[in-house]
Amino acid sequence: MSADKESNNFKPYGAFIASHKEQTSNPTAMCLIALLGLLAPRIVLILLWVFNSGFVNGPFDNVLIWPILGLFLLPTTTLAYCLAYSLAGGVQSFSGIFLLAVGLLVDLGAFGSGRGLAKR
Repeated sequence: MSADKESNNFKPYGAFIASHKEQTSNPTAMCLIALLGLLAPRIVLILLWVFNSGFVNGPFDNVLIWPILGLFLLPTTTLAYCLAYSLAGGVQSFSGIFLLAVGLLVDLGAFGSGRGLAKR
């Protein structure tokens, strides 16, 4: 190959990252899904299950009982687990553990506020 042909095929690293970002999802849309996940986690989990079943089935190795139980008992934690599993670091990374902790706190807070209202 001549030097001219090689220079035409060469793509700098920055251009590679820019083209990769164009192919990935919109970060604004992901923030919107995350916000909706905090407001209505069951609806978001069902929609993700219908339109992107690998996102929900992947972390649970296609065993349907765990996501179904999570949908009814701890929906925000289940959604956080699926998101943590899909991240590059997985559930073992700090961000994955942090997501699980936030999801669990949101779910436990929802249970606690219901008990507080019942006592009044």
